[in-house]
Amino acid sequence: SFAVGVMDDEDASCRSHCTNAGAGASCIAGCNKQAMDWTFVNPISQNSVDLRAAMLKAKDYDYSEYDAEFEVAVHMLQSHFPMEKMLAWSTLLRGTDYYHPSGTHLVSLTWWTFSLTLASLIVTVLLYIGLQLSNAREGGSDLYHWTFAGTAGVMFIYLALAVGLVLFLITLTTVMWSRYPVSREITRSHMGPRIFAAIVILLALGYVLFL
Repeated sequence: SFAVGVMDDEDASCRSHCTNAGAGASCIAGCNKQAMDWTFVNPISQNSVDLRAAMLKAKDYDYSEYDAEFEVAVHMLQSHFPMEKMLAWSTLLRGTDYYHPSGTHLVSLTWWTFSLTLASLIVTVLLYIGLQLSNAREGGSDLYHWTFAGTAGVMFIYLALAVGLVLFLITLTTVMWSRYPVSREITRSHMGPRIFAAIVILLALGYVLFL
């Protein structure tokens, strides 16, 4: 309802300005060009979609399933809607029950993702160089130290990489959610890849622990 109200207000303000300024037909033509056409007609099937009704439908898009008509309405709105008003509205709602991430939150997620994945890469290289320079591979005196330090380092690498990958997915969905609310469903749908990954991880753990 916010988006519909903003577009109606934008159109009314534009036409009011034209009337008060006595700008004439050219000004009204500009308003018509910027106005939202709330009916989308498929050029192939000729089926129409009432975009206003799709936007005003009483539905909690934070937790609902995919809605094609709502997505069509959002795509059609992108070239007309004043995004600064959406950002202001989202900012005022921050801290409520609904999720409205700030730019600072996005930057923080991005840096944590980058830092953790980069740290795992650098530690991997350092451990490899250290192992090559030690006599642990030949069963020398360094083997005792590498048994503990190396194990701790490898555990850190995998933990940092796993957390970094999870934060990457969170960052991706957060950015998508900031630009297009329906996309937040990505965090609750598409379970196939996650189930497959969980099965592979469990099988690998079983192989390591019991074989």
